[in-house]
Amino acid sequence: MSKFFFHLNNSHGWTPDEEGQEMDGAASAMEQAFAEVRGLIAADVLNVQPIKLSSYVAVHGEGDKEIGRVRYDEAVSFE
Repeated sequence: MSKFFFHLNNSHGWTPDEEGQEMDGAASAMEQAFAEVRGLIAADVLNVQPIKLSSYVAVHGEGDKEIGRVRYDEAVSFE
């Protein structure tokens, strides 16, 4: 198990994840990032907040190294 951090960059600026989460690996961390982005979008919809599709969650691993990003527009589809 390794610790991963899920930092948010949206219209409110950069919000660092100070605690992180223990995950099985990078693939699990990226799956979690997709779930978190979908949850953030759902909360914005419920609260009638604008959704900035260029927002993203940056996933960082050991040594604060970025291993990937999940943009809002990658996590959901609109028609």
